[in-house]
Amino acid sequence: MAEGKKKFVSDKFRKYGAARLAASQALYLMECDNTPLDKVILDFLDEKIGGEALIDNIEEETEEYAKLIEMDGDLFARIVRFASKNKDQGEELIRNSLSSEWPFDRLELTLKSIMRAGVAELCENKFTDSKVIISEYIDVTAAFYVGPELKLVNAVLDKIAKVVRV
Repeated sequence: MAEGKKKFVSDKFRKYGAARLAASQALYLMECDNTPLDKVILDFLDEKIGGEALIDNIEEETEEYAKLIEMDGDLFARIVRFASKNKDQGEELIRNSLSSEWPFDRLELTLKSIMRAGVAELCENKFTDSKVIISEYIDVTAAFYVGPELKLVNAVLDKIAKVVRV
């Protein structure tokens, strides 16, 4: 019985991780082409967008699509809605948490989208420990970056958590 419960819990957490990645991607997409909030959410939930990844096999010089882990649609929608409706406040929190070495206007849109999703979840999802949320967004960042961006996301979200989770 405990093994079945353990599998359920890990599946649940994997779905949360997939939701966080998809939320970051949705925010990026909305910023790039001004796709309306409800359309982006529906397109992701209906798997018209996302749900697959292009995998390069360098040795065989082939590409193929692989199905991604199913996301938790509720968490995804909550993050995207909150981040969208509170965009200015979220960006202000990020700006105030950056050092002079990383001015907001010079950050790549991918990085901004990840941080906006992280800020939204820190503000909206009071049931999940902030350390868990921060760790998950570091993992999302690692899907796109391998350098100092990981430490930046950690530092910014940690500072913000201390402000919004008092």
